[in-house]
Amino acid sequence: MQLESEFVNELYTALAKAQSEMCVVDQTSTNPFFKSKYAKLDQLVKISRPQLSKYGLSVLYKPLLLDDGTPALKTILAHSSGQWTAGIVKVEPLKKDHQAFGSALTYAQRQSYKCLTGVVCGEDDDGEAAMVSHRAEEEFISDSQLKLLTSELEKCPHNLPILLKDKNLKSLSELPKNEFWPTFNRVKEYNIKKT
Repeated sequence: MQLESEFVNELYTALAKAQSEMCVVDQTSTNPFFKSKYAKLDQLVKISRPQLSKYGLSVLYKPLLLDDGTPALKTILAHSSGQWTAGIVKVEPLKKDHQAFGSALTYAQRQSYKCLTGVVCGEDDDGEAAMVSHRAEEEFISDSQLKLLTSELEKCPHNLPILLKDKNLKSLSELPKNEFWPTFNRVKEYNIKKT
């Protein structure tokens, strides 16, 4: 699939000029799940559209289906000369409902917009609402690990609030997978010492 026009010299010249006039975007939105700051799509557009337009640049979004049927978003940075460049990103919400799809689509738009226009907003560490559930499934402890840890903590119940506070968690299910064994072993060692 073609992702650039045959020539892009005018587009890149215009983009360089536009970028030289763009300010850094303040990250004013907070992802409550990861307690991280990020810039919303409307902030990115507001800070960059005047400069992009001034030099004949515009951003277009085209939803599409990949060959395997996966929904995707094609983002195009176009120049008034007819030159263009594009990027394609999959849109894969974990849940199959409109809200999850909308969240995944907005995230794809935001990241694609930043990549194609070069808008800078510092370190954007948002886990994006579209990926919260996906990350939870992939990066947090499994149900069997949760049961194992809960069982060990039941031997000394006062350790649960201490552990939650120490790890800055609302519940044990938020414990990252890579911290399961060190945490479990620490709790187990403490229980052995107490007996």
